[in-house]
Amino acid sequence: GTRLWGGSMFFNYPFPNNGGVLETVRPTDFRTTDINLSLRNVGKVWRFLATYNGSFFRNHKDHLNYESPFRLWNVVGTPQVADIKNGQFSLEPDNDYHNLRLDLSRELKWNGQFTVAGAWGTMRQDDALLAPTTCTGVGGVFIAPPVDYTFQCANWNTTDALSRKNANARIDTGLVDARVSFHPTAAFGWHAGLRWYREDNKTRYLAYNPLTGQYGYIAENGSMGSVVPSETGIFDPTNPLYRSINVTVRNNPFGYTDTLFELGGDWQFGRKSSLGVVYTFDHNRPKYRERKRVDDQRIKFDWVSRDVIGATVRLSWEYAKRDGDRYNYDPFAQFLSESLPGFVEPVDGLPAYTVADMRKYDLSDRTESKARAIITYPWGESATLSATFYGNRDRYDALIGRQSTRTTGATVQWDWQPTPATTVNAYLGAETSRLGISNVGDADSRDNGKALGTPGQTNPNLGGPLYPFANQWWELDRESNRNGGFSLSHDFGRVRADVRYDYNGSFGHVGYSYATIGALANRVPAAVAAAAAGFPDNKYRSNTLDLGLNFTINRNVGVRLFGRYQTGAFSDWHYAGFDNKLSYDHRLYIDKGGQLHYSVSLVGAMLNLKL
Repeated sequence: GTRLWGGSMFFNYPFPNNGGVLETVRPTDFRTTDINLSLRNVGKVWRFLATYNGSFFRNHKDHLNYESPFRLWNVVGTPQVADIKNGQFSLEPDNDYHNLRLDLSRELKWNGQFTVAGAWGTMRQDDALLAPTTCTGVGGVFIAPPVDYTFQCANWNTTDALSRKNANARIDTGLVDARVSFHPTAAFGWHAGLRWYREDNKTRYLAYNPLTGQYGYIAENGSMGSVVPSETGIFDPTNPLYRSINVTVRNNPFGYTDTLFELGGDWQFGRKSSLGVVYTFDHNRPKYRERKRVDDQRIKFDWVSRDVIGATVRLSWEYAKRDGDRYNYDPFAQFLSESLPGFVEPVDGLPAYTVADMRKYDLSDRTESKARAIITYPWGESATLSATFYGNRDRYDALIGRQSTRTTGATVQWDWQPTPATTVNAYLGAETSRLGISNVGDADSRDNGKALGTPGQTNPNLGGPLYPFANQWWELDRESNRNGGFSLSHDFGRVRADVRYDYNGSFGHVGYSYATIGALANRVPAAVAAAAAGFPDNKYRSNTLDLGLNFTINRNVGVRLFGRYQTGAFSDWHYAGFDNKLSYDHRLYIDKGGQLHYSVSLVGAMLNLKL
């Protein structure tokens, strides 16, 4: 079949004659084969389970070719000499996955048990690589001698332009997981566990063209590299125009080693109450990330009582703290051309990669707390009423990046079974969440504050000339969700009927503030006024009704008839105005945009056979 696919995407807005954002369809034709084998032995002392899992993906379409109906123009206003109306993308490669696992366990004294698991896995693909570009003739931008950013397509539209012809990509994983538990008395038990896991990315690739002696690749398969001078995407230590271009030349083989220790105990108080405590220490060592060590300590308390005014009550509280070693805001220099021999640093220095105060949310220092209460109350002989209340809160130690998250919610559910043939269920739920982040815009210049010659471009610090305090902004996203439903099922004997209704509603608000209008990307008066007004609220609502009939023909044959009717109403500022028109300036949007209201019906039949 086919699915939607995006083509070249660059400079759609300021330049009306360059083709803009293009969408096409891509072919879909692949096969996945899974193999699962296991061997189990239950002995008097030891028990073991050996397992092999394999998955083999084969894509019958390894790349996508598409043709653009437009001719690309560069930023200096001249049409390109190169034939770049044809584009090409690599699709998902053929790949293999293997995993071997051995689980061992045995009984111990004091009502104890010991378990250990070991596993090794590997993911590999070695597909043939495609040429860096498909253009013909001359690509790039020629301004005036000696400012010549053009390139010969013949040196890049062949696989001879690659440092190797196949991917040779491989990621290996290893696991050791041991656990011991003892319950010496009916009232007390404890357990301990140690888990070690490693993900080792062995993929190494250097983007080097032996035909030209250059590093990197033609950006955007010709579109970006043929539009903007100095952004061709290549580094050349022998050419003054290219020897200071800092581009990606190596892949980043992300990986990590994670060691987790857990110690916990549980105490039974009388016949109806118990208390549990679990401490966890998670030691993570990422590779090629902003931190080389991240430690997460967590403690959790659980209390259960089976006799609180006739109800069962479960309470839990959890606290976690994460920290690590020194945060390096830019650990990627080794994968860029600045690490290669012959690279000449610009006179004004290399532009800062990002603001030094940025903290990525999975590596930032964080404190977290979670609380949950579950109450289950038997209502008469055949009904149960239950309620769940929960709240989560995270605070991140970050001036720039994610700063806080908060979630609170509650659900109430009623289950009733008046007869063995009839069940009734009803529920209501509500949840609110908040997400706070902050960022800073770099100072304006020819290239968003990162062009050569911009004062202070090498200073990554918040409050410096490139990232001034005046350009900082804050965003607070708030969302509330409501849901409810009802279901009824009755067995008439050879026919079982069921009906279900569900309601879902969501309300979202994006609030923000900024230090000065310097934080805004667009500072014309109309844009500043729109920013002051803020974004409209997002509203979503859907109602769904499901009906079903199950017929039992005999012991091996059954038929199900089902139907669904759904209505929805949406108000989303991302799609504001799309309900009236889909053509703006030189841009045409081929989807229908956001539908303010919709309804849909579905009927079907299903045949069930037991062999």
